[in-house]
Amino acid sequence: MNGKHLSLSPLGTLFEVSTLIFLDGLIAQLMDKMGKTEDDLKKRHTVLE
Repeated sequence: MNGKHLSLSPLGTLFEVSTLIFLDGLIAQLMDKMGKTEDDLKKRHTVLE
């Protein structure tokens, strides 16, 4: 590795994907600690159309 590389991901894609993975894991841990299910979250979710 000489420090030269060509990025294959456009703009902030790697940051966005890694942030989504981190937040999904955080939410899963919070759900476990709070005893919540996916159905509990769906009840509080608002769909704006």
